[in-house]
Amino acid sequence: MRRSCVLLLPVVFAWAAFGEPRPVLTHADSLRRSDDCFDSGYAEYLPGNLDRALSLFDSSRAYNPLNSRAWHSVGATLARLNRHDEAQQAFDEALRLRPDYVSAWWHRGCDNSVAGRADTALSDPPSSPGRSPMTAGIRC
Repeated sequence: MRRSCVLLLPVVFAWAAFGEPRPVLTHADSLRRSDDCFDSGYAEYLPGNLDRALSLFDSSRAYNPLNSRAWHSVGATLARLNRHDEAQQAFDEALRLRPDYVSAWWHRGCDNSVAGRADTALSDPPSSPGRSPMTAGIRC
């Protein structure tokens, strides 16, 4: 049986099923933790610790589902793990949240190209690989 929430300043505690308090984060705390998880994930991504990076990016999304950077980074990590369909879903969500996210378009196009979906890669906006003078000649 769940008990009602009790407000203890500045932290809110909800009573768990066994009567032990469990902290419920404020919105600001969630955003801060999302950023912390993202930063840690990026630090793991750079040297190639992809499974750990993916776990941290997933935690970042859990704290803030509207974090387009986290969605993009999940996509980039999944792409490097050759999990292309999942990567596309993550890129699509990043672009739904932020349609002008050039890096997400770029990585989405690269992943489509690597996965053998050149027709999809070429149908992406001009900021995608090979479609912009800024990215002409750059390989994925």
